[in-house]
Amino acid sequence: MNKWMRHLRIILIGLNSVLLFQGCNFLMFDPPEDKYAVDFDNSSEHNILLVFLANDSTNPLYWRDSLKINTNETKEHFRFVREGEMTNDIENIEKASNRYSGFTILLFRDDELLKTWTGPSGYYSDTINSPFNYNSWEFKPASNRPENILSAVTFTITDKDLQ
Repeated sequence: MNKWMRHLRIILIGLNSVLLFQGCNFLMFDPPEDKYAVDFDNSSEHNILLVFLANDSTNPLYWRDSLKINTNETKEHFRFVREGEMTNDIENIEKASNRYSGFTILLFRDDELLKTWTGPSGYYSDTINSPFNYNSWEFKPASNRPENILSAVTFTITDKDLQ
């Protein structure tokens, strides 16, 4: 019996080593979901502040959020999970823009309110730069991000928006 216990102990130690050090998927967590980042890019010559206000304060999801973005800087606002075979850029842009439905977005420069953007989201003229205009968003590669971030849906703020 003593000989059997010694062999069993050696087998268990060997099995543990294989499972832990060889990367057996048996004990691994689910891999992270594929996501898209939603970015705001400030290509203007000034530092800006974006304030996101929910339009319905009785909504339990009511929140206020802000992003301070320096000149020529891009900031990520949130990420969303890729659903199914969602590989179409247009679907991702619509999903990003629709996330802001029910919100008012305020654009400030040096504590001065310059612009107020309100929904609904849709396809508007290319001359209208708004987070609620699907035509104002673009798809960019996700560089320097975690592996599960596939790409970024980006809204760019220009000097023209600050006039």
